[in-house]
Amino acid sequence: MFTASSETLRLAGIAEDVDASEDHVSVRTQLSDIPADDVDARIRLGALPDVVVGSVHAVTEEGHLVVASATGSQFAPYAAGAKKAVWVVGAQKIVPDLETALRRIRTYTLGKEHQHLRELAGQGSFIGKILIIEREALPERGTVVLVPVRKETRPAATVGGRARPNQGTVIVPVSGRFLDESPTRIW
Repeated sequence: MFTASSETLRLAGIAEDVDASEDHVSVRTQLSDIPADDVDARIRLGALPDVVVGSVHAVTEEGHLVVASATGSQFAPYAAGAKKAVWVVGAQKIVPDLETALRRIRTYTLGKEHQHLRELAGQGSFIGKILIIEREALPERGTVVLVPVRKETRPAATVGGRARPNQGTVIVPVSGRFLDESPTRIW
């Protein structure tokens, strides 16, 4: 199981739980056995996990999942390499359309990632690649888990000026228009 780098997964404790689990083989733990300068081996190991758990930077109301990356290392398992993909996404990332999703990435997400990398490694970030997932061809392969935004941390308005309700977690299969699905709610 591969946990892609994600603030959402880190804050939820999911990445740490997977890496410490005795029930799953953690790709991230295996990466520590590969020398840091063997970039090709590290990318190959992360490209074909049985399961990838990660996040995206925006979900459109039409159902597009949009994620940006400097290197694109998480794109292989997200797009097709993993047998199963699970994206844990904060509800504040729901935006009306692709234009708003791309604007959110460039005006909000990139700034946060740039600051995070400056603090962590003394270097900045950039957008090298953008992946847009419109739908899954294989039934049951992709799942989006929408998690609520805590009122005390939610900004006054989201991108596009539309505030989102603070509701329970919603699980939606990635199979078509986001709002047309019958989601399962977990309270």
